[in-house]
Amino acid sequence: MPSFSRLYFLLTLALMASLASGLLPSIAQQPPAADSAPSSAPAAPATPLRVLSAPDVEFLSKPLVQAFLGQSAEADVDLVRVTPETALQAVRNGEADFAAIARSLTPEEEAQGLVQVPLDREAIAVVVSQDNPFKGNLSLIQLADIVRGDITDWSVVGGPVSSIRLLDRPADSQVRAALSRYAVFGPQFLTGANTQVINSDNIETLVQALGSDGITYGLVSELGDRPDLRTLTIDGVGPAQAGYPFSLTRTLVYQEPLTPQAQALLTFLSTPLAQETLQAADRATAESISTETVSAQTDVGEPETDPGEIAPPDDATGDNPLAPEWQTWLDSIPEWRAGW
Repeated sequence: MPSFSRLYFLLTLALMASLASGLLPSIAQQPPAADSAPSSAPAAPATPLRVLSAPDVEFLSKPLVQAFLGQSAEADVDLVRVTPETALQAVRNGEADFAAIARSLTPEEEAQGLVQVPLDREAIAVVVSQDNPFKGNLSLIQLADIVRGDITDWSVVGGPVSSIRLLDRPADSQVRAALSRYAVFGPQFLTGANTQVINSDNIETLVQALGSDGITYGLVSELGDRPDLRTLTIDGVGPAQAGYPFSLTRTLVYQEPLTPQAQALLTFLSTPLAQETLQAADRATAESISTETVSAQTDVGEPETDPGEIAPPDDATGDNPLAPEWQTWLDSIPEWRAGW
């Protein structure tokens, strides 16, 4: 029995060794498991940057976008003309990256998360017809009283006895919106009984309606060097001089967070090339308007004031303040000037 037990034990060991020697090679010869990680898919093309521009800002937004595309081979921009409110709503809804509009944001719009950067600034001039006998200066308060209807006769401000008619622009006018932002006119820019609203925002229609008793306002660029108009000084300062109180700021509006492409355009805006592009667009538009004015008039007068830099609005009179870094940059831009 002991011999049989040893024999059984030895046979068992031999069998186990045989099985092990046959199994291990088969395991070693198995091919390595294939890599199951999926190969990376090709990157999707970048979504074009979407810029919505109001019609009266296209003279700036078009060359700005073209300059941006010219310095970046990877850039892709869709520039679409829409109304200002449509542009702003699209930015709010995340349907557009930027809105180019001819005004500053309201405090309510800024509270909604919209952010603005300046493109340029242009003076808003106060004018009368050359047929108007008033040749004096208006104080800021006198102009506000005329707008509100508290002053209704030119004699009150140093002119002859004659009624005053304020020719106002339509409610949707971007120029009117810019002027109404100044605190001196009150929170609602209410006008008096001496106001005649011109339903067209065309400056020619306003000028033709002035007569000898009217007063109105307009951008320096749209007024041109017309000999049939007289520009009034406000507190002794004309629209081509430092310290003039009224201007319209054209802005590029966005909402954070920005996509990489949108951030690239925003960064480009502060470069010398972008600044030169905007200034060239301003000059080209001013020269075009000046040429149209000359061709439409038989007697072209000289501008009443020398060219000069237009100062930013005083905070006390009201335009919406910009972020300090953008305000510093905007102050370096040569604004629209009479007599370009």
